Amino acid sequence: MEWISVKDRFPEQHKEVLISIEYGDIIQANYSGNRWYISRDVRDNATDCYASLAQLTNDSNVTHWMPLPPAPKQ
Repeated sequence: MEWISVKDRFPEQHKEVLISIEYGDIIQANYSGNRWYISRDVRDNATDCYASLAQLTNDSNVTHWMPLPPAPKQ
């Protein structure tokens, strides 16, 4: 998988991805309504919902994103 610049395109709405912040941090987040959100709680896979989300305070710090890798096979 390759990193995709936010200058080129954004991910699908409500899709979990990895994001890279301009200072080098990598965070799992989702893109919704032209904003980035990070989950503070574990996702409920049965309902695909979060108990709480936190909006990133400065969306302009996000430089790149990439799809999440597949889950490990058990």
